[in-house]
Amino acid sequence: MNQDDLSDIQSVILYAYKNLPHASYLILSIEHPDLFKQWLREHLPEVTPSTQKDTSSALNIAFTSSGLENLGLPQDTHEQFSREFKEGIYTEKRSQLLGDIGSNASEHWEWGGKARPTVDAILLCFSETESGLSDLVTHLTYELEAYTSIHPLTTEALYERKEHFGFRDGVSQPGIKGIHTQNSDQLPAGEFLLGHTSAYGSDTPAPGSEHDKSHRYANFGYNGSYLVFRQLEQDVQGFWRYLDNQSSEENDKVYLAAKMVGRWPNGAPLELFPDREPEHFNPNSANSFDFSGDTMGHKCPMASHIRRTNPRATDLGLDEDEAVRSVNHHRILRRGRPYGKPLHSKLLPTSMLKAEDNGETRGLQFLCFNADLARQFEFIQQTWVNNEKFNGLYNDLDPLLGARPRPSGPSGDDFSIAKKPIRQRLKCVPQFVTTRGASYFFMPSLSALKQLAHTDTDA
Repeated sequence: MNQDDLSDIQSVILYAYKNLPHASYLILSIEHPDLFKQWLREHLPEVTPSTQKDTSSALNIAFTSSGLENLGLPQDTHEQFSREFKEGIYTEKRSQLLGDIGSNASEHWEWGGKARPTVDAILLCFSETESGLSDLVTHLTYELEAYTSIHPLTTEALYERKEHFGFRDGVSQPGIKGIHTQNSDQLPAGEFLLGHTSAYGSDTPAPGSEHDKSHRYANFGYNGSYLVFRQLEQDVQGFWRYLDNQSSEENDKVYLAAKMVGRWPNGAPLELFPDREPEHFNPNSANSFDFSGDTMGHKCPMASHIRRTNPRATDLGLDEDEAVRSVNHHRILRRGRPYGKPLHSKLLPTSMLKAEDNGETRGLQFLCFNADLARQFEFIQQTWVNNEKFNGLYNDLDPLLGARPRPSGPSGDDFSIAKKPIRQRLKCVPQFVTTRGASYFFMPSLSALKQLAHTDTDA
């Protein structure tokens, strides 16, 4: 990947903005496309490219399928986008495979569902300070409010970068070859960027008009990526209350929680520290394991969250090398942020077990980038997260993300912990995470944004 590509790619795809802890996401419904395109032309210089890493604020923009149509992207170019993106995240079939059923169903969503205003775009705003974020949002929306419906989604910077259940988040993340050189877990750029070479050795399809005589849209999809956005509400008190009912010993409750996650609260993996949470461990070793020494799940349960979302070099009935190659076809780049005030300021399990529910809603604004929605994000959700028979299990969904109760078939509400001589099984695990909104977006390159800003909406 050359310097021209880096200056063309929107920065959040490649970098998580860890130096910008304050963020706000603005969901847009564009009511007057021509006025919005005028706004876009004026603010294009403010969109952050990947060459700008050291910055006090950042702005990125992405669009839904309807948003691209609303802004006049030529039909022949629009048709080249993936079927999953064009259909959207809440078709009946897709809702089944993603687990967006029951309380997760789109009719209950706060945004993005069929009964809500159409989602056309999203602005992702980041800043070093709260005041800086407020100024950025005010600056961007000052005129935008007159011709665009805006649904703001907030975030919260939590203690030690934990998520609301109290576990260190963002520990495991793949890198892109040639970009994230410090990451030992690197994949080809085409797994995350359209038009680049993927792990299959071929270029990931990138929409571009072959029939436009001006050739303005020939490379429209190149250097872009598909963005999955899901607002996931967490029942933190319900999580710890359930564990409280499983044991009278405080250490056992934290142990069971760690078994569900696959890591201890400080991020140490059970694969390396199976018996107790280490007081100190080198963060560089947080991912130096591949489950090859734990083929039966005695250290890290088969059903644990981190093992289901990244089985690594074992499981799946394949040898180690084959398993790595198979799993690497389904990786994603996560860019999520928590929202809502924590149940306890320092997110300590011992304190959350005793905390009173203050009625605050809290959860995760889940964002991930991938180049193939079906092969990556949707595969993980259907085949690993919401599959009660994952890797030889019988009635175990992902203990954190699994959609319960099931309308038919196995309930999926067990959690099995392999032990000798007899395994332990937790029963009637409730649903701890509920979908409150979701959408599929496409994040264009900066050059594609320029093309879109000058598109004729009557085309």
